[in-house]
Amino acid sequence: MKKKIIVLVFIALILMTAISFLIPSQLKIDETVFVKAKKNTVNRAINNIHLWKQWWPGSGSTTSINALSYNNTIYEPQLPGLYAVAIGLKHGSERHKTIFSIVDYNADSVLLSWRSSIPVSNNPFTRITRYMRAKKISTDMRDILYAAQKFMSDPQNIYGIQIANQIVKDTLLLNTQAVFTHFPSTDDIYMLINKLTKAANDEKVPVTGYPMMNIVKENSSEYLLRVALPVSQVVKERHGIVIKRMVRGNILVSNEIAGGSSAVEQACKQMMNYVQDFNKTLAAISFQSLITNRQLEKDSAKWITRIYCPVI
Repeated sequence: MKKKIIVLVFIALILMTAISFLIPSQLKIDETVFVKAKKNTVNRAINNIHLWKQWWPGSGSTTSINALSYNNTIYEPQLPGLYAVAIGLKHGSERHKTIFSIVDYNADSVLLSWRSSIPVSNNPFTRITRYMRAKKISTDMRDILYAAQKFMSDPQNIYGIQIANQIVKDTLLLNTQAVFTHFPSTDDIYMLINKLTKAANDEKVPVTGYPMMNIVKENSSEYLLRVALPVSQVVKERHGIVIKRMVRGNILVSNEIAGGSSAVEQACKQMMNYVQDFNKTLAAISFQSLITNRQLEKDSAKWITRIYCPVI
């Protein structure tokens, strides 16, 4: 009987020694995925909690605005961050710190790296439990990274609009402009557009595209409104109407943007983010192509606009 007890104790000691040897005192978690996107683009997405909720694979938000859940674990990104954010993990009484970072890969791609270090107990049974828990955390982190990879590899998901590189087609434009002490209204805009349309009609010159506009805040009290109308041939310059030719070259074009001024403003902002991310240089001012006649359609939710941005 004593011999059996000694054997069992010996086996237990061997197992505890093996557990201590095989399971280190700090369990390292390191998961990485490749994302075909610019570093600044991904950084902007990582700092937008609303985008997290679009790609997050779990049930999404918890009671906290910056907390997300996945497989009964709460994740709390500490935003904002520059190419890296700390993410706290909570599972029951457990608390762990992790680092989610963006690592350079090449000019057009990055690696998303997610790391953590989980301490374990000297108690062999607790040590095994912690090891199994760390393996589960690692698997969950990998699932979340794959979801981020799929979402961020599509530029439209990050920018919120489709952006295509095209060649300028309508090079001949009727132009006019005016300064207002208030943000130009729809009537203000179409007052100038109708002026250009009348000039083209008076000389029986075909209009070849939708009217264009650009609004710039000149100072604290003045707004400069520019409008243009693509035409097929030159008309006589008069009454503040001038002829301009766009240089044939590259131009960024958005998809059709539905909605009023706030939706268009957001699309313009994202277009400028794209220009910056891809190191483009503006060749001329960007402009909005007014596909919907806003004087005829009063419901701004039904307005359709396309954003154009000449670049080199």
